[in-house]
Amino acid sequence: VRGGEQQYLENLLKFKDLLEMLEDTLRFSFSSRVLLTVLVLVYCMQLPEILRVEDFGNHARKVREGQAYRLVSAIFLHADVGHLLSNLMAIATLTPFVEDIFGPTMTLTMFLLAGLGGNILRNELGAKLEKMFRQLGLYHDKPHPVAKSSRSNFRRHEEITGIGASGSAWGLEGALFAALIREKAGSTVRLIVGLLTLLLNDVLHAVQRNEYNIDHAVHIFGCLSGFVFGWMALSFNRFLISSTRRGRHAVVAWRDCVGIACCVFMFYEILIKGKHKLAQEKGKTYSAAQEKRNHSLQAAQNDLAKSVKRLERKIEKLQRRIDAVEKGDTQS
Repeated sequence: VRGGEQQYLENLLKFKDLLEMLEDTLRFSFSSRVLLTVLVLVYCMQLPEILRVEDFGNHARKVREGQAYRLVSAIFLHADVGHLLSNLMAIATLTPFVEDIFGPTMTLTMFLLAGLGGNILRNELGAKLEKMFRQLGLYHDKPHPVAKSSRSNFRRHEEITGIGASGSAWGLEGALFAALIREKAGSTVRLIVGLLTLLLNDVLHAVQRNEYNIDHAVHIFGCLSGFVFGWMALSFNRFLISSTRRGRHAVVAWRDCVGIACCVFMFYEILIKGKHKLAQEKGKTYSAAQEKRNHSLQAAQNDLAKSVKRLERKIEKLQRRIDAVEKGDTQS
């Protein structure tokens, strides 16, 4: 009986630990409250079309034309209630763990930077990612319902407007990966393996299903951006992270965060948009040369036509003279 009671008490303690773990997992941190509130309010503004996807979604061509605000505004827009709820669930699950490591200020900033980096890389490298997955044979092409051509779920991003906070959510997961790897604690190995398995399974499953309404490129690039920013924060800003977690030196935290955001925008403006401007200038130069060549060819054709007409008139005159000579010989 005593052995049974002891086993019963041990089971109760295990159940209590499980409940505490679930409570810790499902708790709403400060950053999760902020993000969930903002996302819900923005979606409520979408319903009466105060905020329209066409005006604020991430469209690669329009971003290159100067509408860079779309890179940030697209993070907070969602297509429907299901899209919103899935991202809210992911954010509510991840933010408590990320906030315990980075603090609320850096968690919110990481959310924005990961979404920003994911959208930028999605616009610039989405086609190359599509080519790589096609070479690996991870999916089969099907006719795209929007573009009406044989394209994968990594469809041409020039034609599709991307929206959603899923890239930022994956960025939080990437930041969590960076933190777990840098901790190098033996107790976290199992958690790392589990998260990596979940991530790999999610990517492969999503790619092979050919879901055309899901932008898998921004998920992957958002996760990579979050990993990089998380690694940088852990490597160079340990004092910033610890002080922000205790609620102090918020000004210093925001200063560094704004600096990182400015660096990202400068990278985009100088390297990426500069590359496209150079390509446009080359295209204009090529068009001008082609137009000049066409003009020269047209002028040569006109000169040739005039020469042919002059030659035809001379032939006609010569023919009349020949006819006149033949007529004179006949009369004589």
